Amino acid sequence: MRSPLGTLTTLYVTQYLGIGFITVGLTAILRDGGTSLDTLALLQFVGLIWPIKFLWAPLLDRFGSRRLGHYRSWLLVLQGGLVLALLALLPYPRPAGQLGPIVAICAAYVLLSATQDIAVDAFAVRVLSERARGVGNGVQVAASYVGNLLGGGACVVVYDRYGWVPAILLLAGLTAVGLLVVWRFREPARAARPAGTGQAYRALWSVFGQPGCRWWTFGVVPLVYTGAGAAYALVSPALVDAGWSLERIGVVTGGVTTGAVVVLVLADGELVGRLGRG
Repeated sequence: MRSPLGTLTTLYVTQYLGIGFITVGLTAILRDGGTSLDTLALLQFVGLIWPIKFLWAPLLDRFGSRRLGHYRSWLLVLQGGLVLALLALLPYPRPAGQLGPIVAICAAYVLLSATQDIAVDAFAVRVLSERARGVGNGVQVAASYVGNLLGGGACVVVYDRYGWVPAILLLAGLTAVGLLVVWRFREPARAARPAGTGQAYRALWSVFGQPGCRWWTFGVVPLVYTGAGAAYALVSPALVDAGWSLERIGVVTGGVTTGAVVVLVLADGELVGRLGRG
């Protein structure tokens, strides 16, 4: 785990543990407890935090500790925050009847995970060579699906067999592994001082001036994520309504569908490095 790819793998996996649990596992648990589809639809709106994280990304580029490592200092705080947010779910073993605090905690978790993703992506760009970034991107996507496998699959199985508290403790314990890895890893020192906040935001907005960028940013990418989000939001409650047990949902949506995806995205990452993005 001292290698850059090992560190990145752990961070991306642990980042998606809670996301997988919220989008797949918690949705199934709430539906199984009688929560209406209208209410489940509202719960999905906490995911809107992720697409707008670019708004505060320059702040992470501007501020950071030189002693602890610029992005490592953010990751220590954010990874610890993810663990605490998951532990905050422990007092609510009947989530269908305690939606208010559950939604608030989930929103806090999504905010922390989105911000953590900013720091991990920037960290990846810093520690990986340009040629290795294709593999790194493959690792990123594969690790996100492994996180979904554990959070939306294994933890749902644990919940169905042993209950709420063991499932949440498993989530928090696995997420804490990322905190340990960040603590042990040392980020290379930055050669230059970070750009000022105003300069960082001007650089961010200049991206939209690149050929084709606005079409991708405001057309293609939102459609892709809207479709994926809609699919994830529909699958779990549909399977509950079809009479599937929570354990079966966890095994199929978390395990069976993930293996092929992990193999494909790792292969794609290697091919990008060899053949190029086009």
